Amino acid sequence: MRAYYDHLVGNDNSPEILRQRSVALVNYGDIRKDQGDLVGALKNYRDALATQIELANQDAKNAEWQRDLSDSLEKIGDVFKVQGNIDGALENYKKSLPIREKLAAQDPNNVGLQGDLSTILERIGEVAKARANIDGALEKFEKSLVIREKLAAQDPTNAARQLDLSWSYAEMGDVLGIRGDAKKSLEDYGRALLIRRKLASQDPGNAGLQHDLSTCFAEIGHELTARGDLKEALDAYRAGLDITRALATKDPSNAMWQRDFSISLERVGDVLKTLGKYPDALKSYQDSLSIRQQLANRDHTDSLWQNDLSWSYQEIGDILLAQKNFQDALQSYQQSLAIAEQLAKSDPTNNEWQSDLATIREKNGEAFTALGNFQRALEKFRESLAICEKLNKADPQNIQWAADTALACFQLGMTLARTDTSPDPERRGMLTRARDILLDLKQRSALSALDQGRLEEIQAALSNL
Repeated sequence: MRAYYDHLVGNDNSPEILRQRSVALVNYGDIRKDQGDLVGALKNYRDALATQIELANQDAKNAEWQRDLSDSLEKIGDVFKVQGNIDGALENYKKSLPIREKLAAQDPNNVGLQGDLSTILERIGEVAKARANIDGALEKFEKSLVIREKLAAQDPTNAARQLDLSWSYAEMGDVLGIRGDAKKSLEDYGRALLIRRKLASQDPGNAGLQHDLSTCFAEIGHELTARGDLKEALDAYRAGLDITRALATKDPSNAMWQRDFSISLERVGDVLKTLGKYPDALKSYQDSLSIRQQLANRDHTDSLWQNDLSWSYQEIGDILLAQKNFQDALQSYQQSLAIAEQLAKSDPTNNEWQSDLATIREKNGEAFTALGNFQRALEKFRESLAICEKLNKADPQNIQWAADTALACFQLGMTLARTDTSPDPERRGMLTRARDILLDLKQRSALSALDQGRLEEIQAALSNL
């Protein structure tokens, strides 16, 4: 495979050959990304970008070369986003945006260029949402929506344009939900659902459209869960589950349909767990685990499947811990930890995997605490905190990483209070740090209900020191 892409390397640096090389590098990068080799994909995309910059400098008016350039910038941004490098993703997306805007303005009737512009606006909106810049996300999603509404209206029978429009409505629903406008959020999700139901009914044999419909049910489930409407959320998730189960049953060899099925089971389990229906939740998680074990056994090198498997073990551990089955919970957490450590070691630049590792180490600490092994618990909480501190330093605006840091400090402070050898200043320091982080999140309107309860517990503990 590599030899095919290497054969273009030579001394011929004509524009035609340079473009062929850049296209080959992008294609090779796509293959490596699909295989989970994000580091290799990133190198290919960057090499392609260097060539495309050279071409663009030769002829700034060549629209095709400019489009190639923006494509590579976005692919680099996509890899950074998967790796959890939000700043890197945003930097490349922002470089692409003015190119897309200029190309779209030069040819306003070009559907492809208008679609490209709507897509990059959507990507920047997604990053803004991840950074808790909800107003910024809403601005970009609205601009993308305007373009897609226009394109869809021009050709109402075009399924692809209608589908893009549904995604814009879903994105709007998401950010409006985060802003607390539940009514408008569900209205936009309803618009997305209406489009996808229509598309799926027009082409019932189209598995992709069925998949998109299941995704919409999941998004509605997310919003209903956030509102606390758990029974309605469960209905939405189960509607999505019916679709993913049917797709997986119809095509057992399709790994992605199997994975979607496992995710649907996981979502149903999440709601059942919140409702306190632990036996039902455990069964849902175990059914999901069974699928993921089969997928992971197909290819032990597939990082996506390994990561899913790690999450399943963690979720089962959560249920077992809630059921006070502490030893089995620890065993499940340790199975998750073994996978998470391997993934984090395989790509130290993947911040999401580093974050996952911090989370499962914290979970192991909880299990050790429940078993009365406070020294091992402290060990795991400190390991988790070390990772959280590194991530928080890399991106101080990341809400989740800040909350994770506060959790690690909280666990350390509370566990230190249960040992005879820990000095009061260390306990106070950890609890004070956790409190200050949570107060900052509260000031930023980013404090979850769970963390609000934790903040109150910390303040009570500090008052007793």
